[in-house]
Amino acid sequence: MPRKKNLWKAKQRGKTHHKRVNHQPSPLTSADDKKIPVSEIAGLVIDIWRMTKRANTNSVPEPFLIALERTVERLQGLGFEIREYEGEDYHPNMSVIVVDNLGGEPLKIVECLTPAVYYGGKLVERANVVIGGKSHE
Repeated sequence: MPRKKNLWKAKQRGKTHHKRVNHQPSPLTSADDKKIPVSEIAGLVIDIWRMTKRANTNSVPEPFLIALERTVERLQGLGFEIREYEGEDYHPNMSVIVVDNLGGEPLKIVECLTPAVYYGGKLVERANVVIGGKSHE
């Protein structure tokens, strides 16, 4: 395993002796050519959100955090948006899935289990939330 680590450090310093290959651009110009369902990409967006949440609570290497930030920025650039509702007032007309109701008044969203995912301003995946009264905040 140390050999791989050393090769990685050598690559970072630009001291690898491998020949550079001129890669031809992919003939695909967009994901639409493959007809990738937006709902599948929304699943990836949620997984990245989970990684970000865990990374914020644990000690993780800085390069990992930077890669996560870049990934989120790229997804936003493609038109994806993540929306968490934690702390917002709950009303029955919200486009969320209530997983648990802890009771109490006034109802607020006390926990967001998965965020809502929007693509191009349209809802693709509804958020899964836990609601409860003021005593559960």
